[in-house]
Amino acid sequence: MISDEHIKKFQELYFTHFGIQLDKNEAYEKASKVIRLVELVYEPITKEKIRALKDALEKSGDLHTR
Repeated sequence: MISDEHIKKFQELYFTHFGIQLDKNEAYEKASKVIRLVELVYEPITKEKIRALKDALEKSGDLHTR
């Protein structure tokens, strides 16, 4: 459930970005879809993955360290 405060903020951001005023129901639907999309595509990177990537880049010579 998305709070009323977050729905209002989403409405403000949507209006600022797109110039379209959403009613509460439209804002709730669109915000829900954005949240679901982020849940599907976002994968936090772990320290182990960072280490593995750094090791791989160092071995390939593509890592530029200062």
